[in-house]
Amino acid sequence: MLPDGEDVFSCDEVSASVCKYLCRRGNVTVSQMNSWLRKPPELTCVRVNTFKSTQQQTISALKQHLAQENDAFDICQVNEEIITLKTKKKFRNEVVLLEHEVIVDVMCGLAVLRGANVFAPGILSLSPGSSDGDQVSVYADLDKKCLRGHAKVYTGRKVHVGNGLLKVSREQVFKENVRGIGVVMDDRVYNCPSIDERQLNGQLMLQNLPSILAVLELDPLPGHRVLDMCAAPGGKTMHIATKMKNSGYVVALDKSVGKIKQIQQNRDLQGFSNIFPHAFDSRKSVKDDNTEFHSDVDISATPPPFPKGQFDRVLLDAPCSALGQRPQFTNSIRAKELASFPRVQRSLFRTAVDHLAPGGILIYSTCTLNHLENEGIVDWAAEQDFMSVLQPVPVSQWTTDTSLLNISSSSCDNN
Repeated sequence: MLPDGEDVFSCDEVSASVCKYLCRRGNVTVSQMNSWLRKPPELTCVRVNTFKSTQQQTISALKQHLAQENDAFDICQVNEEIITLKTKKKFRNEVVLLEHEVIVDVMCGLAVLRGANVFAPGILSLSPGSSDGDQVSVYADLDKKCLRGHAKVYTGRKVHVGNGLLKVSREQVFKENVRGIGVVMDDRVYNCPSIDERQLNGQLMLQNLPSILAVLELDPLPGHRVLDMCAAPGGKTMHIATKMKNSGYVVALDKSVGKIKQIQQNRDLQGFSNIFPHAFDSRKSVKDDNTEFHSDVDISATPPPFPKGQFDRVLLDAPCSALGQRPQFTNSIRAKELASFPRVQRSLFRTAVDHLAPGGILIYSTCTLNHLENEGIVDWAAEQDFMSVLQPVPVSQWTTDTSLLNISSSSCDNN
C-alpha cells in the first residue's frame, strides 16, 4: 500500500479541514484519518429487495453465491432489510508480490479493495511475459499515467491491491476488447466478500448504511409520489420503490443519459414498474409558471419540468465533494474546488423545497466530510424565506431506529 506518512489529500488546507470535521466526535490525528480513508469498511452492508425476496431467501442465495468463501464471513441480520458481512479472519492480509503484474485504473483498484474481481475493461497494462492462467499481482495506477496497452513493466506510482488468476490474454484485452472478468482475485489485501449483485437476480443491492438510512427516514409509503433529484447510481431509488411496494410513482432524475440507463437496468432487474427515470438537470425541474397539476394526472406520462408542490417525498442526495467515500488512495481536490459545491447544493435545495407538497418530507444528504456542504447548508436553509413552510427534524425525533447509527466494524451483533 501507500507509505503510512503520505497524506490522502494533496492540499494541506483540505486535509486539515477534513481532520477537523472528524474531530467533532473525538480527537483524530491526520495519520489516523489517512489510515481510515484508505481502508474499505470492515462491514459490508447488503440491502434486501423485500419486494422480490425475503431476508432468509436472500441469505441463502448469498451463501451459494459466496461458495467457498461462505464460511469465511459472519453474516448478520440487522433487520428485515439489512444484512452485514464481516470476515472471521484478520481484516488486513500480508500479500506477497508476484513476478507478473497487471495495472488497472484507480476505480477498478478501489473496487478490488472492496471485494470485486478485475473486469477486463479496467485493465491498462499486462507486464511482459504474462499470459492467461498466470498468477499475477494487481496494481492500481495512482497518477493515471499508464496508457492502455502499455507493453513494459510500469514504473509509475502504483499501489498493490492483491493477487489473482489472469483469465485473459493481451490480445483479448487490447485488440478484441473482451468484457467479463479479467482477473479472479484470490488473495486480497483486505478480506471483503466478493459479491456480484448482477448474478443474484435483483434480490439485493450492495449499499452503504448511510444511504439506507436516508431512505428509511424519508419514509416513502405505498401510493406516494416521490422525487429522487440526483438519483444515480440508483440504490436509493430502488430502495424507495421497495418501500412503496411497487406502487405510486418514483421519479428519478440525473443529468447523465448513461447513468439514467444504469437506473433503468437496475429497475428492470429488480422488477419495478413504478420508477420513471429522466435525463434532466434537477436545478431546472420546476416550471416557472403557475400551471395547476392535479393529483390524478399520470405522472408517468409527464416529463420534467413539473409544477410546484407535486411530491409527497423529495430526496436530495446532492452532488458533493465525496470526501467521506472509502477507500481512497489519493485525493487531489483543492480548497477552491471544495468551496464551489455549496452553491450548487443551495440551488438544488431551493428547487427541492418547491417540489414538496404540503405535509411532505424532504431529505438532504451527502457523502462528504465538509461542514460547508453539510451543517453549512442546514444553517443557510434556516435563514431562508422558505423555512416558513418547513419544519427541521432533529435526530432525536427521527422515526428511524437510531441505533442503526451505532453499527460499526467493531461489532456484528445479531441483536
